[in-house]
This record gives sequence, structure tokens and C-alpha cells, in this order.
Amino acid sequence: METVKQITQTERAMSEGISVQGDSSATGTSKTPGFGDMLAGLIKSVNDKGAAAQGQIQKMLTSSDSGAAAGNVHQAMLSMKEAGVAFTMMTEVRNKLVSGYQELMRMSV
Repeated sequence: METVKQITQTERAMSEGISVQGDSSATGTSKTPGFGDMLAGLIKSVNDKGAAAQGQIQKMLTSSDSGAAAGNVHQAMLSMKEAGVAFTMMTEVRNKLVSGYQELMRMSV
């Protein structure tokens, strides 16, 4: 769910960035991060989710209390699923970017 919020914020920043860049062309400065920065943030977010899922798995495997282990299994499964969904979404974004790039290359020929 957090990834969806981040992508929505990224889309909003991109649309606002276009208008801000048009206004800031006279000064030469931009108030919004670049497209590469936004993609790097998305990749870092997905990587952080994967690391959090690995941490939950380690916590579950090393827990000595059987009652706590049951709660850890649930949390570990949720973290793994969230990381998987985030990775799948990032892959789809990459596929759309590659598709758009290929279309632009076809149009320029």
C-alpha cells in the first residue's frame, strides 16, 4: 500500500515538475527532483521492502518463544507479500518505460 502512495506522489511530482520547470527556466533552477532521482527513490523503496521482509524472516527463524513465532510468521508473510507486490509493480513500470522508449525510437526513424 505504501508503494502505491509513493507512485501516486511520484506522478503528482512529475506533473507539478513540468509546470515548475516551465516557470523556473528563466532562473535555471528546478524545485523538483529529476526523473532519474524519482526512479532511484522507487528502486530504493522496493529494495528497503525486500530487506525488511528478510529481517522479518530472520526474526521468525531465530525466535525462541513459540507464541511470538506465530505472530512473526504472520508478519513475515505480510512483509514478503508486500515486497513481492512492490517488485512486480516496479517491473511493470520498467516495462512501460522500455515500451515507451522503443515507440519513440520507431517514431524517430
